Amino acid sequence: MRVNLTERFIAGRKPPKTGRDEYADTEARGLVLRVTADGARSWAVRYTVRGDAKGQRRTTIGAFPGMPLSRARGEAFGILAAAKAGRDLPAEERAKQQQAEAEADRPQTNRELFERYLKLYVAKTHRKAGQTRRLFELHVFDKPKFANLRPGETRRGDVVALLDDLETEKRLTTQRNRVRSQIIAGFDYAVEREWIPANPAAGVKKKAEPDPQEQGRELTVDELRAIWRAAVEIGYPGGHIVRLLMLTGGRRDEARCAPRTELAKDLSEWIIPGTRYKTKRPHLVPLSEPARDLLASCPKSGPYLFSLNGKKPYAGHSRLKRIIDRRSGVKGWTLHDLRRAVRTQLSALQVPADIRARVLGHAKVGMDRVYDLHDFKAEKKAALQRWAAYLMDVVARRDRKVVPLRAG
Repeated sequence: MRVNLTERFIAGRKPPKTGRDEYADTEARGLVLRVTADGARSWAVRYTVRGDAKGQRRTTIGAFPGMPLSRARGEAFGILAAAKAGRDLPAEERAKQQQAEAEADRPQTNRELFERYLKLYVAKTHRKAGQTRRLFELHVFDKPKFANLRPGETRRGDVVALLDDLETEKRLTTQRNRVRSQIIAGFDYAVEREWIPANPAAGVKKKAEPDPQEQGRELTVDELRAIWRAAVEIGYPGGHIVRLLMLTGGRRDEARCAPRTELAKDLSEWIIPGTRYKTKRPHLVPLSEPARDLLASCPKSGPYLFSLNGKKPYAGHSRLKRIIDRRSGVKGWTLHDLRRAVRTQLSALQVPADIRARVLGHAKVGMDRVYDLHDFKAEKKAALQRWAAYLMDVVARRDRKVVPLRAG
């Protein structure tokens, strides 16, 4: 129905029993009053954008009486005039609103961006999320100049300046590369969510760093004896960790963070799940008699094998290493060298190469990954028992007094 709308007319309209009634204004052509069965009254405008093939469009502009007739006509005249000039005013306003909402949702600083990355992605997907957060707190968030930059205004030079400071001021080459990797990942996360158009760190190159495994050295028999005896003096938990590494050839964090649930009840074997192992596959470690005795001597409280408070895994490995250096007199070595020593001595004991590799849990190569499904449990057990017997003989040498594994 077309009618010359007035405030009195609008107020006096009775709601239809069902559906809705519409009244087109004769003064502002295109303005429509809509009255629904629940008594609600709202304004809409019908318009056609010049040169647009989509035809007539309709947009709701407000409700009566919140938007009175005079204002509704003014809004309608504006939309109709813009449409005649070839512009879709409601669509432009919606786009502006969406842009404003998107802008409000975007992180406003690099710190806020990386905080979201840590909370929404890293915390849910990274096994060592706490270490990643600590990396940002120590080396990114402590640099206000970078942390407070707007993500969209951050340039490659800003990232390079941050990393150069780590390398030149803090002398942390390895950490520099880890920070670089995490910054790239964080900005990639932002690009995927259209918070920023491009990753400003994408072209930053990784710096060459020494391979920690190549930095180590071969430990002599006398040095192995000295380290073992120092570990016995230190006792639980640090000394036990060192001796377990010497007996199994394991990696530091595999032992340090081991929960009790990974051990068989009779301590005959230790199965490290793929979620905790470097190759992402479970690794079976048959435990020799000395290794079983060592583990049997650990306190039975808490979920972790090695812990100071029964609640968290042991974390004092840096201090532990310094104490062992001092007590043993062995210098210039790493805990990873114990793994290298096991591998070397297995060769000296004439253990076959493929068994040596499986004892250390090296990833299978070639077609063995697909077709060789044998677990080599018996072969690994024999190799580790042979190595343990040799190590115990080495430890007992010189004074011919066997150092009991339960000591300390």
